[in-house]
Amino acid sequence: MGNIIYHKGLLLDERDFGEPHPCMETLTATIHDYLLDEFEFHDDGQLPVLELVGLASARFGATRMFCDGYAARSIWIQKEGDFRTALLHEFRHLDLADPEAILQAENGAVEALELLLQRKICDAVMAAHYGYAERLIASIANLREADLPRIRSPWAFERDGDDDLYDFRKANYGPGNRLLAEISFDWGQ
Repeated sequence: MGNIIYHKGLLLDERDFGEPHPCMETLTATIHDYLLDEFEFHDDGQLPVLELVGLASARFGATRMFCDGYAARSIWIQKEGDFRTALLHEFRHLDLADPEAILQAENGAVEALELLLQRKICDAVMAAHYGYAERLIASIANLREADLPRIRSPWAFERDGDDDLYDFRKANYGPGNRLLAEISFDWGQ
């Protein structure tokens, strides 16, 4: 039997980490240190164990795996992917006509997306597709703050539970410099 592992995707923005980084490697090193400082327990042997999986950058259009062994176990970050492909994996669960348009949307487009998701929720409830309606409701909960569906507030963050995405940006700067860091928590057996 394998270990119990929960994955977490963290929406970040380069602007929260000082001056723009000249390359993906320096950005990756900065985010690596941030993730260790913020999420690792400092008491050896305490569960869960933090695993750094990977990083996707919108500006560089690239991903980096923190450790090659994690590529097969990642949910959002793929070795040959980018920021767009990392989030599209999640957005496809919403069954939208054009999930790629979500990634390019500026703040004003959120209202239209919210109305579309509200209609889909009502349709799902009327058709007695409650599981799908529940997924749609979860996707809309933090939409106005994150400008992206399926991204939860940082106050909802937990080291266990479902594999989820969380908005850990200090502010919503819009598209362009967004990052998605994937981490996991290994709870053992």
